[in-house]
Amino acid sequence: DLLDGSMTGCTAASATNVEQALGMMDGDNYHAPSGKVYPGSSATSKVAALVLAAQPQMVDLKAVVAYTEEEMPHLKTEGTLSNWFVDIVTAKVSELVGTRMDVGICNLGGIRKGMPKGDVLLDDIQSMFPFKNYLVHLKMKGSELRKIFEFMATRKFEAISGATVEVTGGKVTSVLVGDSPLDDEKIYNVATISFLLNGGDGYYLANASQEVNDL
Repeated sequence: DLLDGSMTGCTAASATNVEQALGMMDGDNYHAPSGKVYPGSSATSKVAALVLAAQPQMVDLKAVVAYTEEEMPHLKTEGTLSNWFVDIVTAKVSELVGTRMDVGICNLGGIRKGMPKGDVLLDDIQSMFPFKNYLVHLKMKGSELRKIFEFMATRKFEAISGATVEVTGGKVTSVLVGDSPLDDEKIYNVATISFLLNGGDGYYLANASQEVNDL
């Protein structure tokens, strides 16, 4: 209950509204934002004491780092948030390598919560992307890239940037990279994350690549 606020009235705290958002301790007793007082012997009071005691160490995470005009919900399929995620990864890898990436691939499971409307805290970003992945630049032959898309077609598509894949009856019928058909013989620059290199979510992108550059 302390997590979802259904009884205590708790909401996500910023750096300056901890008492209003999470309540306060009075000795061993917990005073919730809803006005209810929980005795020190209660599980709610004991959890509240731990959460409140951790807040000073959370100040840096409460910094506002962005603003969104609309909420981007956490979905298990392609959506605004997953597209934003893979586009950001692709752009950053392009910047670090100094070469434009043709395709970006990230896993939907790497996103753990949605983007709120309005102010976005560093805490929100870390909660959305809690895993310690690093960025990776791959050089991959078109035929191997096609196999990856064919694998996705048999289960679900992950977050993709730079490519348009058409599927009919679980079979890939068309792949465009940018505005051009995928060339099986061409070497493509691919941006991704380390989780997908060696078995994460069933993907072995390192094995499918001619060159792997950790960033």
